[in-house]
Amino acid sequence: MSGPLRIAVVCESYDPAGGGSERSTRQTVDELVARGHNVTVVAGACRADVASAVGDAGVSLVARGDTRLTTGRRLREFAHFASAQLSAGTFDTSLSVTTAVSAAVAQPRGGTVVETQRRNVARRPSAAARAGKRLALAFNAKQRALVELERRTFADPSVRRVVAISGYVAAQLAEHHDVSGERVAVVPNGAVSPAAGVAGGPAGWARLRDEERQRLRLAPNDVAFLFAALNPGLKGWPTLRAALARRAEAAAAANTAGGPRVVALLAGDFGDRDRRALASAGLAGTTRVLGRRDDLASAYAAADAVVLPTWYDPCSKTVLEGLMVGRPAVTTRYNGAADWLTPAQGPPRGVVLNDSGDVEALAGALTRVADPAFRSAAAAACAGLDQTLGMGRHVDGLEAVLREAAGRMTDGQIP
Repeated sequence: MSGPLRIAVVCESYDPAGGGSERSTRQTVDELVARGHNVTVVAGACRADVASAVGDAGVSLVARGDTRLTTGRRLREFAHFASAQLSAGTFDTSLSVTTAVSAAVAQPRGGTVVETQRRNVARRPSAAARAGKRLALAFNAKQRALVELERRTFADPSVRRVVAISGYVAAQLAEHHDVSGERVAVVPNGAVSPAAGVAGGPAGWARLRDEERQRLRLAPNDVAFLFAALNPGLKGWPTLRAALARRAEAAAAANTAGGPRVVALLAGDFGDRDRRALASAGLAGTTRVLGRRDDLASAYAAADAVVLPTWYDPCSKTVLEGLMVGRPAVTTRYNGAADWLTPAQGPPRGVVLNDSGDVEALAGALTRVADPAFRSAAAAACAGLDQTLGMGRHVDGLEAVLREAAGRMTDGQIP
């Protein structure tokens, strides 16, 4: 089907400041509108201040309320509400970025609920803690609703295509829901380069780096790793904290600085209490608490690399954005963005760890990326990724799947 499409985009919450998945939804919607499509967002929740600005962006909005779906009952009510909106609306095609609602095209931006729960259990430090977490999930009404609705969605024949944002998500779909083959389209996740909004081009970016590193009291030979997370525990902060302490202990025992100093820039839900805890642990000199920021451009500019020893991430925006501005990364195989760190040809763009809780391996990876020769080659290997990983390229692939689904709906193949 050619020409502009009338597209419904279904999400649990429409809030660009809510995290990587929600930012991606907003960026996708904006890109579709820029291409001339008529987009209606069907949301379970949208804050009043966000809703008031949606129309200015050329987007229609239908929201069930302004507060997040925190219970199983509210989640089920939203699923019913969204399905009714899709049935009543005059749409050429539909896209659901939540596994709670069926649409012509499903794009589980958060991966599958089943894998999310599995990885949340895995990060517990003991067998007893893991058993307790499994029990808590089994008795949590919202978690039960999420799993039930997800299974119903992927079993629904009206969901003709499922878009996976990484190979990791595609593997989840096959393992947990037997969704594979031609029904799955892998369209790698996209991002917006942190340098895109910085005036002055390369010179402006270099100037921002100098200013921010001076503000953060970073020495010229300090190697700064950016750790950015709204949920630090899930994204591996305890492992990173222990790895930083391990490096400091090793340097003290050897009575040497141990080469370039590694400093972690902590962006997210970190505050004064974290600063005090880091100081008491002797890590004040190797950490800088940035707190929660809406714009991380200056943090990426100041950083030399990204670190995200995550327990679960379908395809981290933090890693993609870093690669787009030549920042190598350290992450785990439980991050779909790891696909980009070990290309089939050319040098690696970072280090991929097998175990999110392996402190020694993470400390070693930090040391490896801190080496100027390794980091220089890895940064050079990032050349061109600002285009390859852009939202435009991502929406190219997504748009093709939406057009295919629209053609099937016109042919009457989708109820």
